[in-house]
Amino acid sequence: MSEPIADQLQHKFMDQLNQLKEAGPLTKNDQGRKLASTMDIITAKETGPAYLFEHIETILDAGFFKGTSWEDEAVLNASLVGGTLKSGGLNTVYEIISELRLMAISEGKIHSEAMTPKDALRFLEEITVSNLDLLFPDASEEQRNVDDETRKKIQSLFGFLRNEIIDPDRINKRLASELEMICAQRPIITDRAHHIIRTIKEQMTTAQSDDIAPRLQLFIDAVYAPSKRAAELDVDEYEAWINDEKTGTSDLEAECTALSEPLRETGLSSPYHALLLRRIQDDRHLIAKLLRLNSYGLAEMETHHPLIRQIIDQACHPSTSRFVYGLAVMLERNLLARQPVESGLARLLEITIH
Repeated sequence: MSEPIADQLQHKFMDQLNQLKEAGPLTKNDQGRKLASTMDIITAKETGPAYLFEHIETILDAGFFKGTSWEDEAVLNASLVGGTLKSGGLNTVYEIISELRLMAISEGKIHSEAMTPKDALRFLEEITVSNLDLLFPDASEEQRNVDDETRKKIQSLFGFLRNEIIDPDRINKRLASELEMICAQRPIITDRAHHIIRTIKEQMTTAQSDDIAPRLQLFIDAVYAPSKRAAELDVDEYEAWINDEKTGTSDLEAECTALSEPLRETGLSSPYHALLLRRIQDDRHLIAKLLRLNSYGLAEMETHHPLIRQIIDQACHPSTSRFVYGLAVMLERNLLARQPVESGLARLLEITIH
């Protein structure tokens, strides 16, 4: 059962809220900071955001944001919210009240000249999508590095938003769009995409919408189950299967074909791709099939297979699985045909890493 807000703390909050409302220009800022300090204690309670939301109109009418960076909703920036929440102290309190104000605007509880209810809801959804580590704190090492008191406040806020206003179906739609946008650019650094995919798989469901679920499942499968066989086996079991004497060339070829589809469709690779590529590193035909190389890549494979095999042997491992897509792109751009690239990679292979 959630711990209620103590009567003494409620009385203190109401007294300071009235004092802020009655304060003149000279004392307004001091009274606002005193109220913020009391709300700092309240926000650490699980029921704190819900309690403060009940009084959000009075808080705003009292001029709580007067003279602060949060005064005008029109200049709020969703990309700054996560960092401000994590910064701790009164900044976190002001940011929490700002999000509660947006929630009140989105529900029509209060009116804003600068923001419509739809705008406020979109802002909250953008915050959620951009800060999955705040919505699901257990999934983020970064969130665990935030001090305990600040973490409690953040968890209370996002727990309240998730229960009251965040629609999983709408969030899934936003996440699907963001993944499609990220992967369409085929970035070298895919941490953001992998973080979203991992969070969806571990913390969210993709079953709300028949339209959205397949879009998200495509990315989840690309990383966690890129083939039917991979979906049935964990990484260790898969490694044992591809190295089993009973697994013939035809099985490996079929697996290469299957794994090549999500690889090329999303630009994302998995430990399954890395293990399979290591297994077939001596077979140019199978490498080309797994990477689904175009004519330029095929020519590069024929010319530089010995070097490519060395690179795979040393650099391709489950922990470096993103190497697989990178290798495909490198070959198709004929980079090994450039002498400095070829000789540079050859020298790297000879270096003993300390």
